[in-house]
Amino acid sequence: MWGFILFVSTMFSIGGTALEEDSVTLSVTPDVFNLTEIPETVDVTMTNNTQDTLSAGLYYWIEKFENDEWKKISPEQSSEEATYKFSPSVFYTYEKSLFRDEIHYTAGKYRIAKYYFKSGLQKTKERYSVYAEFDVK
Repeated sequence: MWGFILFVSTMFSIGGTALEEDSVTLSVTPDVFNLTEIPETVDVTMTNNTQDTLSAGLYYWIEKFENDEWKKISPEQSSEEATYKFSPSVFYTYEKSLFRDEIHYTAGKYRIAKYYFKSGLQKTKERYSVYAEFDVK
């Protein structure tokens, strides 16, 4: 249910092109599914393109875009949380469940959401969210 970390790597550029600087990104692979072929799990990559060390855990949730707003649709998960440090220019790839048995997917736009803390802000509990969108056709 929580997934696991597949690999950690340092990256500075892809194909000679600079990455989005000063941002934290989340991406999902693949990002388009046929309604009849939704997989059990997907690979989700969180990338730290900032100069700060970040902290993030395995917790995530799934939202669907309905009536011009994002609504959380994933089931509640255990609050047990391991925290990982993300140094600048590092990415982590996790395997995440799409909760196929708990979520009734229909055609539309969805996203996987995670939160992270900037270095030094864990004490204040100020957290930032990052999203990876995917479509169901």
